[in-house]
Amino acid sequence: MKAIKVLDCTLRDGGYYNNWDFKKPLIQKYLNDISSQEINFIEIGFRSLFDPNDKGITFKVTDSILNSLKLPKKIKIGVMVNAADFLKDKDNMIKLCKKNFVKSKNSKLKFIRIAAHIHEAMQISPAIKWLKKSGYFVCLNVMQVSEIKPEEIKSICKISILNKIDVLYLADSLGCLRSNDLALIIKKFKKFWKGNLGIHAHDNLSQALSNSVLASKFGVNFIDCTLTGMGRGPGNAKTEEILEKFNLLSPQKKMKLRTLINVCFMPLKKKYKWGTNEYYKKAAFLKIHPTFIQEILADKRYKKKDYNGIITNLAKSDAKKFSPFKLFFSHKIFGEKPSGSWLPRRDLKDKNLIFLGPGSNLKRFKYKIENIINRSDYVTIAFNTNEVIKENLINFRLVCHPMRILSDSRFHSKNKTNMIAPFAMLPKQFQDLMNSNNKIIFDYGLNISKKKNEKVFENYCILKEPLAISYALSIAIAGRAKSISLAGFDGSAGLGTYKDNTNSILKNFRKLNKNINLTTLTPSKYKIRKLAI
Repeated sequence: MKAIKVLDCTLRDGGYYNNWDFKKPLIQKYLNDISSQEINFIEIGFRSLFDPNDKGITFKVTDSILNSLKLPKKIKIGVMVNAADFLKDKDNMIKLCKKNFVKSKNSKLKFIRIAAHIHEAMQISPAIKWLKKSGYFVCLNVMQVSEIKPEEIKSICKISILNKIDVLYLADSLGCLRSNDLALIIKKFKKFWKGNLGIHAHDNLSQALSNSVLASKFGVNFIDCTLTGMGRGPGNAKTEEILEKFNLLSPQKKMKLRTLINVCFMPLKKKYKWGTNEYYKKAAFLKIHPTFIQEILADKRYKKKDYNGIITNLAKSDAKKFSPFKLFFSHKIFGEKPSGSWLPRRDLKDKNLIFLGPGSNLKRFKYKIENIINRSDYVTIAFNTNEVIKENLINFRLVCHPMRILSDSRFHSKNKTNMIAPFAMLPKQFQDLMNSNNKIIFDYGLNISKKKNEKVFENYCILKEPLAISYALSIAIAGRAKSISLAGFDGSAGLGTYKDNTNSILKNFRKLNKNINLTTLTPSKYKIRKLAI
C-alpha cells in the first residue's frame, strides 16, 4: 500500500468564506506552524488566470507573492487552477500557460492542481502537457464525482494516463457520497487507473473524515483537509482530525497545531460559521451545490423560516453546479428579447419617490417615515417583502431577483399590493409565484448582460445583475421622477460572500441621470446626502 500523503488546502478552500482575504502575517504564521506537522503538500490558494475582482491575496497567488513569503522547505507548495479559466480562451491555452507560469525550476511553486468538471477534464490536455513539460507536479481534481458515469470514468482515466497526471483527485463536491457509493466509485477508478489517487471530501453529511479514512482503505493515498474544516459550504475533512486519525500527530505537535487553530482560525470560524447543519444535509440529499446554502445562510435578507422553501425550489432546477450567473443573475432566467408593457413615466413623471430598503434603520425611524409619507405627496416603493412600514402606505412592491422571487413566493402570492416586476420576461413558473390575480403587476422589462453597458429604456433596462436597487433606480430614470429618498439602506446588511457594490451602483446612477435628486432619510454608510427628519 502506498504511503498516505496529506494535502492541506485551508488558504485556498477557506477563501470561499472570507473572499480569500488572508493577511500576510496570518499566511506566514500558518506556513511556519504547519511546517512542523506531517503535511506533505500545501495548496496555498488559487492562481486565477485572469485579474480577480475584489478578491484577496490567495485567489491569485503569483510567483511574486510566493517570493515575498518564507516557505517551508520540506513541504511542496502548490496552487489550484480552474479548468474553466483555460477554456475561456480555448484556442490560446498555451499562451495562457506561458503568461501565468514560469518553468518550475524558476519558481517556488512545485505543484498545480486543475479543478475540472467531468466534461472540462476532456478538453484541457494542451495545458496539462505544457505544465508537465515545464516540470510541475500536476494533479487533476475531478469535481462532482458522485455524478460520474462508468464510461466517463474510463475516459478520464485514459486521458490522465496519456497526459501523465501525477495524482487523480476525486472531489465529492455535492457532499452526498455515502460510504458504499464512494467505495464503488473508487473501485471503478482503480480498474483503469493505477497511479496516485486522491480524495477531497465535503462534510455535508458529517462524513468527510470517515469517507477519507474509507478511501484510504481502498487505495486512495492523497488526502485533502483544511484546518477546522474551513472550506466551501459546510467545509471539508479537518486537518487536525486527519492527522490524528492516521497517527501523524504527536502530543507536542498536537499542541502546536491547536495553538495555530485557536489564534488564527477559530476567530474566523466564529465570524463566518462554517460547518454542516440540517440545510447542508438536505442539499446533499437533493444534489444541490453547497454554495447555494452558504450564500442563503450568509445573506441576512433571507429569513430562516424560508430556508427549506428555497432549498425545495432549488431542487426543482439543476442546482448541482453553483454559479451566481446560473440561478441568481443568469440571463437565461429572463427572456432573451427585452420587453415590458409598463411605461413608468405614465405614473412616476415628476413624482417624489421613497424606496424602502432592508436595513434596520427603517424600523428605528419607522414612525417618522410613516409621518413623512402621510403628509407628503410621495410614491412609496417597498423592496421585496419589507413589512416595516404599514401596507396601506405602500404604493408598489418591487421584485426582480430570481432567488427572492423563489424564497418570497408565499408572501407575494398572498400580498395584494400592486407590484413592479419584469413579469413578461420571467418563465411561467416564476410568474405563477407572484400571483397576478389579486394585484396589478406593472411589467417593466429587465435584461441581464455582463458584456453590455447598463442602459435604461422606456419599458425595460439592461443591467449587469438583477439587484433591486439597480432595477428601482432604472425605473426612476425611465419614469423621469423628480426625486428619490432612500430609507433603510444602511450599508451593513450581510450579502453572502459577494461584495456590497451599492456605492458603485449609486455612482453609476448619477452618471446615467443627473436631474433626479437622490438623498437618504435614514442613516447610511453609502455616499448619499442625508436629509434631516
